[in-house]
Amino acid sequence: MERIDCPLCNLDNDTIAIRENDFNARQCSSCGMIYVSPRPKLAELLKYYAHTETSVNAHIEASSSKSVHSKHTLSILRTFKENGSILELGAGGGYFLKEARKKGYEVFAIEPNQVKAKFISKMLRIPCETQPFSAYSFNRRSFDIIYHCDVLSHLYHPVDDLKLIHARLNHGGFLIFETGNTADVNPKYYRYFSEFGLPGHLHFFGKISLQQLMSIAGFEIIFFESYSKLAYLIFLKSMKRLVAMTPKQPGFKSMPIGYHHTEDYALRPPKFLPNIAKETGRFILFFLKYKLGKHIRNPVHPRTFIIVAQKKQI
Repeated sequence: MERIDCPLCNLDNDTIAIRENDFNARQCSSCGMIYVSPRPKLAELLKYYAHTETSVNAHIEASSSKSVHSKHTLSILRTFKENGSILELGAGGGYFLKEARKKGYEVFAIEPNQVKAKFISKMLRIPCETQPFSAYSFNRRSFDIIYHCDVLSHLYHPVDDLKLIHARLNHGGFLIFETGNTADVNPKYYRYFSEFGLPGHLHFFGKISLQQLMSIAGFEIIFFESYSKLAYLIFLKSMKRLVAMTPKQPGFKSMPIGYHHTEDYALRPPKFLPNIAKETGRFILFFLKYKLGKHIRNPVHPRTFIIVAQKKQI
């Protein structure tokens, strides 16, 4: 365990914004970012990500709703770059890259979980590496686009990692990613979160801290879309309560503390319902977040950001 200062401002902060699973997340008095401190050593987290098989089936099972989400993100990306090479960090089941390949992009993946990585490389036939992203990934080749979804909060050194992404992009290349706004959320809405996922989630950003991070790393934000997650979270928590009231399916494993994929758990269909219930639930969640949520503008709601940033020369 190590105590750290704010990764953006290098300030020591005593204000505890979130307490969960015996971990504290502190809020920076300058940029507002929330970060876990003290936190586990990097080797401990990497070991977990590489070997855990929890929620693997939820990531790699056939899912038309995941394809819909991927198409939504690609529709944004294609307004800025219609072709080229894409590297996805934390590719999960590879759905985004599968859809991107259909649109003519050359696709590559980094996925630390061995089971998911094998599915991507063997079943989807997408080049996939399991080692953490580095200057040596894919023989040092550069990319036109780098994408990640809900990965930013897991990065151990967000400033250094974003600078590395900058270095691995071609001239004028694009970074596109999705993340939450937890640092901006009014604490009265915390009760709608089933959990925050400490310590697997190490950093929680808001609009100001994201803009600061992008600037430090050498990016210019050219697209910033925000979606309220409040209705999504209320529905998700209701489904989780329903699941808790039903018998567990044989072989179902509870998520480890701090690494809980709430959506996968909450949409586990009870025995008396077919698997189509899970897909129906996912489509409802997609609608609540990206369709309804786009029109709810309250900035202190729990929100999802989709950001496109372009590489500046530094």
